Amino acid sequence: MNIFFCFIALIFINAYAYGEIKIHSADELGVSKNKLEAIDNAIKQKIKDKTFPGAVLLMSKNGKIFHFDSYGYQNIEKNIKMNTNSLFRIFSMTKPITSAAVMILYDRGHLKLNDPITKFFPSMNNIYLLDSDNMSRKKPLNFPTVLELLTHSSGITYGRPIIVDHNVKNEYRKLNVRTWNQTNEEFIKKISQLPLVFEPSSAWEYGHSTDVLARIVEKVSGVRFDVFIKENIFMPLQMNETGYEIDALNSNRIAEQFPEKNEVALRDVSNQPKWFPGGHGLVSSVLDYWKFCEMFLNNGTYQNKEILKPSTVELITKNQLNDNIKIPPKMYPLLPKNFGFGLGFATRKLKSSDSWYGEKGDYFWLGYAGTNFLISPKNKFIFIFMAQQVGTALSNRNMMFELVKDIFID
Repeated sequence: MNIFFCFIALIFINAYAYGEIKIHSADELGVSKNKLEAIDNAIKQKIKDKTFPGAVLLMSKNGKIFHFDSYGYQNIEKNIKMNTNSLFRIFSMTKPITSAAVMILYDRGHLKLNDPITKFFPSMNNIYLLDSDNMSRKKPLNFPTVLELLTHSSGITYGRPIIVDHNVKNEYRKLNVRTWNQTNEEFIKKISQLPLVFEPSSAWEYGHSTDVLARIVEKVSGVRFDVFIKENIFMPLQMNETGYEIDALNSNRIAEQFPEKNEVALRDVSNQPKWFPGGHGLVSSVLDYWKFCEMFLNNGTYQNKEILKPSTVELITKNQLNDNIKIPPKMYPLLPKNFGFGLGFATRKLKSSDSWYGEKGDYFWLGYAGTNFLISPKNKFIFIFMAQQVGTALSNRNMMFELVKDIFID
């Protein structure tokens, strides 16, 4: 009798942990069991090597989850094990969500991709180009457009020395552009005073473009950005655990990095911030983010709810960088060769011929503290990997792309 009740209890525990998600067998979906074992072992080795304290990995094919597991510690300092429902600061995995918000307004006819930034912010009429070498100024030939903001070809950069550093970034640092003690409107006032690093649509450089888009969403919709994405994306997709802060009841679910490797401190997400940037800041779970990815894989629809038009999903997920847009070699670690960039995602232009998994048309992105995801339309394949350790974004992405290569049995 005791064994029976233990069995029933285990069923309910699993139902709660997975949100009544069925885990399908590898055999059913043509998945290599040897690959799954190798993936498990590789992640466990990374934890043993202290690359990150813990992680959660979800993989699915045709909308059917065949792997959903947790590894290591959610909070090693407090001896809390990682759980499949642990919450992560997803940093730049916020960007695709912001892109979806912009394109919802595009679908509704409320903005156009060729709208210049000055349409929304007259103060941007004063924006200028600054030569990073001789510090000379000049007016740009054209003002950045919504399209160029979405593709990071706007000329707006980051102050932080991500991948590259130069004199223009110094100007951003002087104005403390990346501070949580500002509103979206105050952020725009700062950006209006800062230079572009290049002529719009002449190059690709990662930067605050998506944060500008968040304020455009506010201006066009008349709704604060966090409210807009909650009402138009999170609620329809049942992403009930995604937002800019977590409540007291869930504070014990947030993943933390190694206490001895906290040179870059992670934001306290227990309080609502003043700033709602479009480029970073969201907290989410692996299962929540999978729902977002499933919506894209299903051409804008999730459980019979259309979030985006199929034609808009196609626009978002195909390469939008023309041949005139230079991707500096120093940016290759972030946007490798044979990849382009859509409206919020890196997109694969050619089938992989190296150690990475890759089909033409795949799209993906990553987060600064170790999170990343892939959507592969050809195989109807999604993986979501989340860890929480600053400095592991690129290495975790590379690891996962190598581990899932040849995961399907022909």
